[in-house]
Amino acid sequence: MRVFRYLQPVRVSCLKDEEVCFSPPLRFNDPFDLRPVILPVTSRAFWEARAEEGRVEPDPTSLGLPRGQSRRVLTRLKRDFVARCLSNPETFTEQLHAEMLQVLNKTYGVLCFSTCSDSLLMWAHYARSHEGFVLEFDSEEHDFEQLGELREVTYQPDRPILDPTKPPTIEPFLRKSPEWKYEQEFRIMRRLEMCERRSVKGADCFFVHLPRRCVKAVYLGSRMDPAKAKEISTIMAETPAELYQTELHSREFGLVFRLTKMTA
Repeated sequence: MRVFRYLQPVRVSCLKDEEVCFSPPLRFNDPFDLRPVILPVTSRAFWEARAEEGRVEPDPTSLGLPRGQSRRVLTRLKRDFVARCLSNPETFTEQLHAEMLQVLNKTYGVLCFSTCSDSLLMWAHYARSHEGFVLEFDSEEHDFEQLGELREVTYQPDRPILDPTKPPTIEPFLRKSPEWKYEQEFRIMRRLEMCERRSVKGADCFFVHLPRRCVKAVYLGSRMDPAKAKEISTIMAETPAELYQTELHSREFGLVFRLTKMTA
């Protein structure tokens, strides 16, 4: 399957340095993305397990109490913690939700693709109003597959529901509102510890090597600066990739891709 990635002009660096960048979920432009509805937890066993994991405060061992007294205090704190959670499950589940989001944001990065190369909205939103470019990949190419499993996003009117008492699944994190359906999105989720962390303009970014030979085609935006287009052409000149210049359709609200030659 061919998939496409829309990029701003500055991201020419991903071709030059042969890498892609995974984004932590809380940086997404859609605040609903990767935020399922969490069911209130009324299970005593669940909250008792949380207490055993050390979720209660303060830690009695930090108070300088004798060991026996410390154990009794800890037992009472755990019992009180479970009682509070069961008396107000909505509040404590919301706290649990916030904690889960922070853990998710620190643990996983996401790399997004589309199955369409000619979306006017995506060219405007993600390729800086047609000044950027689009990369085409073959999802079955070996080096591409090493990035992780490519998963399809579904579009439904209801937010996904997550029950914290049940084993987690990936499905709640692959659903978006139908308003985003035009993106035709597929995504790869990857543990951030498997990426190279680098600071870019004060923000942590997470990179993974991907040889530029994996790029099957490059589509230059209709408003791309000629110098930037020349830079991309030079970078890709020794690869088998095809280079296209994007033009506006003369009669329709659409795009035309004209095959052009690489210049070294």
